[in-house]
Amino acid sequence: MDDLITKNFFMCIIRQVKDADMPLEPSKLQSDYMYRFEHHEKGKVDFKKSNFKKISKFLKKMKQQKLITFDKVKGVDHEVILGINRANIEKAKFDISGFNKVHVEEKVEEVEEVKGAPIKEYPVVEISEVFKLNSQELVSIFEDVGSPQTTFYTIDQ
Repeated sequence: MDDLITKNFFMCIIRQVKDADMPLEPSKLQSDYMYRFEHHEKGKVDFKKSNFKKISKFLKKMKQQKLITFDKVKGVDHEVILGINRANIEKAKFDISGFNKVHVEEKVEEVEEVKGAPIKEYPVVEISEVFKLNSQELVSIFEDVGSPQTTFYTIDQ
């Protein structure tokens, strides 16, 4: 299984993962790339059946071989893939033939339209900026012209 995981990783890195995808979460590499391909004879990769048990242990090995940059970044409490050393990957010359893309069905929720259901109409809400007098000098001026202190005013007024 370790060999299958390594070949699958190389196939994904060479064919699918772009430098623009960095930084790349290990879980995203696993779910969006590695699990979407299977070997025509050996099937899908399964980290639990390998010596690695987890993708992070596998990626640390790839880091030791200087194939990827795998470190912690600020604001994240675990390591992520920061870069791919494509020159070293080309030198490794792994055989990546025999992998087929697995058909993944996207679930689409269908919403049934209820016939005869009334369409709810909501009232139109208008928001206006208003002011209330709080200065005693201004209040006395407005009271002199017959406007009470509790009245709210808009900028136009």
